[in-house]
Amino acid sequence: MNRKVFWGIFAATQLVGMLGVATGSPHGNPLGLVVAMIFLFPGSILGLFILDALAIPIGYGGIITASLLINVVCWYALALALRKIRGKKTN
Repeated sequence: MNRKVFWGIFAATQLVGMLGVATGSPHGNPLGLVVAMIFLFPGSILGLFILDALAIPIGYGGIITASLLINVVCWYALALALRKIRGKKTN
C-alpha cells in the first residue's frame, strides 16, 4: 500500500466520522454518534479525556479537532510501523 492510498483511507474514515458527529444526536439519532466513535477511534476516546483534563469545553468543534489531531499522530505511527515491518520482511 503506497502513501497516497494510506492517507486516502485516513481522509475517508475521518470524513465519515465527522459526518457521524454532525448528524448524530443522543436524543434522536444515536447511530451517527456510534459511527463517529468507531471511525474517529482512537481520537474519539482520547480526545474527550484530553479536553476534560485541559478544561476545554467539549463541543462538536473541540471533539472533531482533538480527534483529528490525535488520529493524525496515531495513523502516522501506524504507517511508520507498517513500513518498518514491511522493510524487515524483504531483508
